[in-house]
Amino acid sequence: MSAIDELAWELAQRCAAALGTAPGYLTEAVRGIRNAVKLFSGRPGDDLQSAVFGVAARIFKGSASYRGALYLAASEYYPDRLEALPHCSLRELVALFSPEEMNSIIALVYLTKKVSMLCDDSEWKILEPRLRKELALGRLLGQKIGRIGTGAGMLLGASNGLALGLIASFELKPFKEYRRYLGAQNLYSDLDFELEKFGTTHVHIASRIMQNHSFGLEVASGIAAPLLPKLESDHASACWRECSRLLAMISLKQSFDTREEINLELLGLERGNLDALASDVADIFASAESSSWLLRQKDEYESISARITEGKEQL
Repeated sequence: MSAIDELAWELAQRCAAALGTAPGYLTEAVRGIRNAVKLFSGRPGDDLQSAVFGVAARIFKGSASYRGALYLAASEYYPDRLEALPHCSLRELVALFSPEEMNSIIALVYLTKKVSMLCDDSEWKILEPRLRKELALGRLLGQKIGRIGTGAGMLLGASNGLALGLIASFELKPFKEYRRYLGAQNLYSDLDFELEKFGTTHVHIASRIMQNHSFGLEVASGIAAPLLPKLESDHASACWRECSRLLAMISLKQSFDTREEINLELLGLERGNLDALASDVADIFASAESSSWLLRQKDEYESISARITEGKEQL
């Protein structure tokens, strides 16, 4: 690693540290759910669901805001299954999601709130809609690309907006100049420009954020994959990098052209499925409700959380 690379990672860590030490309830939940996946891998699904509920319920039972966000996420991602729930209990709601999705919801409720409080208000008004759309795009791509998965796709999609919000909180004037430069050049990002202006990049910072919040090497390294030279990438890193490139391309154009040159084999996609992907992308940009489960006011979350019944649930 060169001195420039080392400095970029050091500055990224300083920037990510502005979020403060991750609260114990969050890191315990993320680690607990990740450990449950490892422990119950290959065993009946009920065992894993019970283990995930045992960890996640400690957060949701103690916070109406988290319960409200969970209900809204279910209504966006699994509306038919939500409507079909017999009792709409907390256990039933948690069971709608994969363990990885559950971890992403828990972390993103916290992280988006923290970054929104640190970032300049005028810049956050610009970044927040982008973060919501890219969260939805990341989940969609994760759904289509099995190696990524929906939970990690959500983190990949949201992490860019989180990192840019932190940069704006430290370097407001240069960040505004950077945003205008990207608009004038019709670019999604320019990592060389970021290194020159800020000494680090949003990719470095996004990777550090995830590492600091207990998501482990796979997610942190995957998000950092665009920084790796192609010749030094293993298959997993190459897949993450291509997924990041696809997300950036779609976000910039606000559409997906099935004629675009993408590495279908690497992503595990088939040419015949691209029309469906393009349609799903169009739906995301046409909707005003993408990722609307995030960043609601406390009283909204509390009101919505009342729709969840108590049920007979034991931790």
